[in-house]
Amino acid sequence: KEIILAKFHLRAIGASYHLGFGFQLPENLEVNGDITSTNGLAYVEADNRTIILFDDARDVIPDNPGQFINTDPTLPYTPTFVIGLAIPVEDNWWEIVQMGPWNCPPYNPFIFVGQRSHEIHLANYPPT
Repeated sequence: KEIILAKFHLRAIGASYHLGFGFQLPENLEVNGDITSTNGLAYVEADNRTIILFDDARDVIPDNPGQFINTDPTLPYTPTFVIGLAIPVEDNWWEIVQMGPWNCPPYNPFIFVGQRSHEIHLANYPPT
C-alpha cells in the first residue's frame, strides 16, 4: 500500500450553524485500509472514496470560545488548528492520478450543514 498524506487548516468558524467538512477522491481511486487523523474524528464512508474530516467544526477547536472564531476582529484570536491525515491507497495510485487533471487535488471538497444530506460543493463538483 501507498499512503497519501494531507494537512488541513481549520482557521475560522463564523456562524451559528454546525458545519462539517469532507472530500471525495476520484472514482478510480479508493481508500485501501484504515485512515488515521491527528484529530481522531475522520472516517471513510461506505463508498471508500468519501472522507469526512469532521462532522462539526466546533468539535475540532479545543477550548472553543463561542460562536465566532477568528471572524470578529473584536474577539480574541484562536490559533489555527491543523489536522493531519494519512490515507492508505493502492500501490498504483500515482499512475491513476496522472490519468487526468480531475484526479489531482483539491479532489471534491465540500462542507455540510447539520445533516450529511445538505452538502455544499465548489462550482461544477458533484454531490457525494
